[in-house]
Amino acid sequence: MATFSLFITKAPYDANNAHSALMFCREALALGHCIEHVFFYAEGTQIASSLSSFNNGETDIQALWIECKLAHNVPLKVCTTAGIRRGIACAEDNMGFNNYNQHFEPVGMLEYFSALRSNKVKSIQF
Repeated sequence: MATFSLFITKAPYDANNAHSALMFCREALALGHCIEHVFFYAEGTQIASSLSSFNNGETDIQALWIECKLAHNVPLKVCTTAGIRRGIACAEDNMGFNNYNQHFEPVGMLEYFSALRSNKVKSIQF
């Protein structure tokens, strides 16, 4: 079976890309593949904000990623630098606030690239 790293760069309100990534993740897991981690970068970091709010009729993509994490132990990692640029910071960033949802882990890009060092991990960008 294959091992995947998902690289999410689209905002949570970009429904097509947000759902495509989640559907791929669910289907890969159902087929017995492994998800090394889901890495949120650029606009994708907004998915990790504890301030996320979705209107009636919109899909709460953050809740669906959290559900996936809890059901399948899929690590949800967020680039801290990209998050800070979008007003999303954790206590360790010394910005004076922490607005990460507790289910997302703030990390550096090294986390993403370290996983790719193995030839066994395939990265897919959404």
